[in-house]
Amino acid sequence: MIKVCGECRGIFKWAVLFTLAQFIAGCGESGSDTQASLSSSSTTTASASDSNKDANWYAVWATAQTGVTTTRFDNQTLRLVVYPTGGGDKLRIKLRNFFGNDSVRIGAVTVSQRRERDQIVEGSTVPLFFNGQKSFTLQAGEDMFSDSTRFATEAFKDIVVDVFIEDSAAVSQDSAAYLTSYVGAPGSGDLTGQNSANSFRSATTAMPLLEEVSVFSSGIAGTIVAVGGSVVDGVGSDVDQHNRWSDVLAVRLMGQPGKKLTVVNEGVSGNTTEDVLARFDRDILDKTGISHVVIYAGTNDLSLPPPLGSTAEQIMSNFRALIKKSHDLKKKVIISTITPRLQYFPMSNEERKKVNDWVKKGGNCSGECDGIVDFDSVLSWAPYPNMINPAFDSGDTVHPNGTGYKAMAESFDLSIFSN
Repeated sequence: MIKVCGECRGIFKWAVLFTLAQFIAGCGESGSDTQASLSSSSTTTASASDSNKDANWYAVWATAQTGVTTTRFDNQTLRLVVYPTGGGDKLRIKLRNFFGNDSVRIGAVTVSQRRERDQIVEGSTVPLFFNGQKSFTLQAGEDMFSDSTRFATEAFKDIVVDVFIEDSAAVSQDSAAYLTSYVGAPGSGDLTGQNSANSFRSATTAMPLLEEVSVFSSGIAGTIVAVGGSVVDGVGSDVDQHNRWSDVLAVRLMGQPGKKLTVVNEGVSGNTTEDVLARFDRDILDKTGISHVVIYAGTNDLSLPPPLGSTAEQIMSNFRALIKKSHDLKKKVIISTITPRLQYFPMSNEERKKVNDWVKKGGNCSGECDGIVDFDSVLSWAPYPNMINPAFDSGDTVHPNGTGYKAMAESFDLSIFSN
């Protein structure tokens, strides 16, 4: 469903260019970019096969989809705001309709620099093509990468992806992206790349269709994917303030010398370790340029005591499966300790301690992971270690506030990402 800006989710989340591209492909010049002039912009579009090569491509923003919209978009444009954690000179996006029940007819997709709110920087708009096509159909359950396009992206500088949906369709989305995006009125047509007063009349904190933005850069070394439940997703943080722990970690890493690491957030509220395992291939290991995975999960596994909830052994078994999946693809894994909740039963806290002891042993999950972060020590309150420090509590005794998320990000020993 579409969420109007200010709401938050509960705890339990675009025939010249084509002809030229075909001519070049027919000449056998694969792997090179195609030049074309569109309006006042010079756009570079690669072949579809080239756009799917990952050398020097890295995800700089991503989100995890959680369901399908209850609202049907019809002849209207989505203006989706993206906060990239890295920069590059070429860009591509991935649209995903995983949860969609309908095929979606996309009439146009563009990318622009954002000026403010729903306004874009004049002259910055570049069209995006998919297999050389401006318009195309995205089937229910389908992913589709755009062709690569020359577009300068800077870390922590907003960009805007406009998606024009021609026909009526309910689409897959992340219901809470912690960013404000905008939607044209039903029937208002193709508004991609336009700045007209009152064009985008609705605001939303959901993120329909857009699943990843990646850039081409020789200055990036890898992408870190943060995965887990609501404390990864960002419940308790502030919309548009970029103060989730993954956001703050990205800023810290961008300040380091040498090649940079980007950070993307794949949290889904309510996830258990089993839920993370179930979507790991789709949401985490598919990310472009991934080098590290940070897993913060287990809190929801313990919401009920055993046997209704998980045991420490079950949680650790899921962690081991996640570690193996990552290591099989030569990705490094950082595991967090499980943080406190006032609502835990005594037996749940006993199981939590067992998991945390295993995570902390040797600073590497007893020799099984590549590093750890001790979020438990950061958030727990000394007088009552099974409770979040009130200074870090968003007010529900479960989720941190912006101050707490900042403390979590600052607790990372950044050397664990350089090993």
